[in-house]
Amino acid sequence: MSPDLGFYAVEDDIRANLMQSARLLERAGVAVEMVELDWDEQVIQTAKVHQRALMGMFLRKNLDTAQNRPKMTSYLRWYLDKVAGLSVEDIFEANLHVCRMWDALASVFKDYDLLLCPTLATANVPAEFDYSCDQISIGGQSVDANKGWFMTYPFNTLGQCPVLSMPNGICANGVPSSLQIVGHPYKEQEIFTLARLLNQLHPKLPAPTFSTS
Repeated sequence: MSPDLGFYAVEDDIRANLMQSARLLERAGVAVEMVELDWDEQVIQTAKVHQRALMGMFLRKNLDTAQNRPKMTSYLRWYLDKVAGLSVEDIFEANLHVCRMWDALASVFKDYDLLLCPTLATANVPAEFDYSCDQISIGGQSVDANKGWFMTYPFNTLGQCPVLSMPNGICANGVPSSLQIVGHPYKEQEIFTLARLLNQLHPKLPAPTFSTS
């Protein structure tokens, strides 16, 4: 288990819910240990370049026209401008860093079947959040508005690893939290086995309530 994947700022309630999931697993006989994953914030830049070089290039080629621009959201225009600024050197450096990410994850998977971590580092993200112009902080620490608060993108970059996300508690603001179960490349069965067990162990989450005010 890694609550921060080596570098994330993570809210206390997210950490607490992950620890509760670990305790439930331990009581059921599953060995759960904390690991130090040798990743740092360069993972963010690598993920940005990786996504922009693939999906971004596709969107820019097929959608980025003078006719379409006025119909786009502000964050899509911002994103396509960032895609246009990519260089060959950016992509090359990102590919090199992907190899270092694999090395760090492989050192964990030498000894463990699965990795547990949060899905989001915070539940305090407004529905109208716009990462092209808004700011976000976690525990009083300012984080990257684009990718500093959700913890799925490292595994989008390392796409051969299967990952399952499932709810695991309620945060202080009443919003559900969730965890990720990350498996060895191309090995899905262990993930489903653990997810089924966690689903049986966790108390059922209350139905959400919505205010009309």
